[in-house]
Amino acid sequence: MNTEGQPVVVRRRFRWQYALIIIAAAILFFWEPIDDWLNFETQTVEVKSVQTLCTAFDEDSPVPREVGPCDEIRTEYGSNATAEIREQTFVSFDYTSPADGNVHGTKIVREKDDAGQPIQVGSRITVRLSSKQADFVKPDQ
Repeated sequence: MNTEGQPVVVRRRFRWQYALIIIAAAILFFWEPIDDWLNFETQTVEVKSVQTLCTAFDEDSPVPREVGPCDEIRTEYGSNATAEIREQTFVSFDYTSPADGNVHGTKIVREKDDAGQPIQVGSRITVRLSSKQADFVKPDQ
């Protein structure tokens, strides 16, 4: 009961809830670095081939519609006003997967090597390899 002139006392009873909210926010904010640390290994690989290909994207979509030689993509999608065509450098390399220990090959989009020079055959690049999925590779940039 509050009488006139006496201060209202507010008790802080659930302090653990504030800590829980702060911990949950920190995990959400830092999830990608935590996931990288737990589930990926870094490996330096040698570039086997470099190709400049064109990629057709729908407006406002990060998923490519088609990838191929630039002449073919421009012919097919050049008149389509909703498609965006981008030239991209694809590099291929072999890596030993930490998930299964076997050698796999893949291609990723990469413009420069680890030294910041334009990428070419024989360049060395660092990639992140999934320790759970043998065919999942992320660029380390």
